[in-house]
Amino acid sequence: MSLSHYESYIGFDVSETAVDLCRRRFANDRGKKFYLLQKFSGQMADAVLSLDVIYHLVEDDVFQAHMEMLFDAARHFVIIYSSNENQDPALSYTYIRHRNFLRWVEENANGWKLEEHVPNAFPFKGDVRNESFADFYVFSRASS
Repeated sequence: MSLSHYESYIGFDVSETAVDLCRRRFANDRGKKFYLLQKFSGQMADAVLSLDVIYHLVEDDVFQAHMEMLFDAARHFVIIYSSNENQDPALSYTYIRHRNFLRWVEENANGWKLEEHVPNAFPFKGDVRNESFADFYVFSRASS
């Protein structure tokens, strides 16, 4: 967030600690606001970001609700940073479940298309501090 330059930004998170940290860190930036996810009430934005979230949604209903919220809240773009592979839920960790979210988008997000897939420059090979299994995916609302 400190590297981005948004005129206006609203961030939602399930973690009170994360929200408090962001509020303190960006206290002098009036363009950035942070709230707990339960305060979300249908706000919309030109672009909606989901960074390092999807693979932490281990429950199917929570994943479904998150994906619906992303695409319902975006006017023009949805940007996702996540893994995109199916993993047997029985093999998932307590807090990580890899999913093929592109399939969900194809089946459920009518009017949206994948514009760009940006592979991770440092793909995960075992170094949890310097590598990641996530890539960037940029979706745009198809023109009518």
